[in-house]
Amino acid sequence: MKQKTPLCLFIIVFFMYSLAAQNNAASHKITINLPDVALISVHSDNTAITLAGKKATEAGKNVEFNAVDNSTWINYSSIVGSKSNPSRAVTVEVSDGQIPEGLDLLVKASNYTGNGKGSLGKAINKTSTLTNEPIKIIKNIGSCYTGKGINNGHNIVYSLQLNKDKEAYSKLNYEQSQTISLTYTLTDN
Repeated sequence: MKQKTPLCLFIIVFFMYSLAAQNNAASHKITINLPDVALISVHSDNTAITLAGKKATEAGKNVEFNAVDNSTWINYSSIVGSKSNPSRAVTVEVSDGQIPEGLDLLVKASNYTGNGKGSLGKAINKTSTLTNEPIKIIKNIGSCYTGKGINNGHNIVYSLQLNKDKEAYSKLNYEQSQTISLTYTLTDN
């Protein structure tokens, strides 16, 4: 009988310790909220971009319209939802001013470069003619950030050319010089 007493005593002590340990715990809830983020910015080496035709230097020659500028960068930060807004896109449009008659202002976005992270967008690999209607230039943007400033994000290339209309050259008028404003929008798909 003496052997059963230490075993019983051990079981009783273990049971009491287990009850005491249960009384030394507490819990609470933490709610974690993620914000919906959709921010876009435009950065450039230049305060203003100027595209111009190259003057003819000899009678009988045409003015060449092959001006190109690649000093602009698009940066964005985005956190998307899983169902309602699974991805975003960047569009661009002429928001103020008019492109002079006979000319086309073209835009093309490059693929992402920089030190950002996440589901970065993909450039739509085509050159598009700018109008006052939004044109999608970057697609499939998820939750990500591009990094800030020049050399982060998507490089934007602008080019100026004579349009394809066979009467385009006859429509040129030096008094049509314009300052144009472009609007970039980070939009839900």
